[in-house]
Amino acid sequence: IILTVASCHYGYNLDLEALSENCASNFSWDPKLFPGARGKIEGHPTSMLLFTSGNGVITGAKNEEDIVKAFNTTYHMIKPYFKEKSEPHADKGSRYKHPGVADVLEDPDFINRLA
Repeated sequence: IILTVASCHYGYNLDLEALSENCASNFSWDPKLFPGARGKIEGHPTSMLLFTSGNGVITGAKNEEDIVKAFNTTYHMIKPYFKEKSEPHADKGSRYKHPGVADVLEDPDFINRLA
């Protein structure tokens, strides 16, 4: 395996305009060019696309651990830009299904297992 791509859902609709304005060093968004915000977090090998629906795509991971760390880091960075709760537009697979992804990510034990 050289690179892995993962689709995800953050559990909430996102305010990409505010995110791109306040976190311009990590996220850029121009809805006239592309509907998703492009993101890159310093120190992580991954890049991501975030959409107003709360869906995301994580790219550039070399393994599953990179994906989980990227999701976790991004989740905490974008949390102030969450709007109303939302559901994925398409099934993201059953491997990591939880009753409520956002609720699980708030659990400190879950966060500690990711570190």
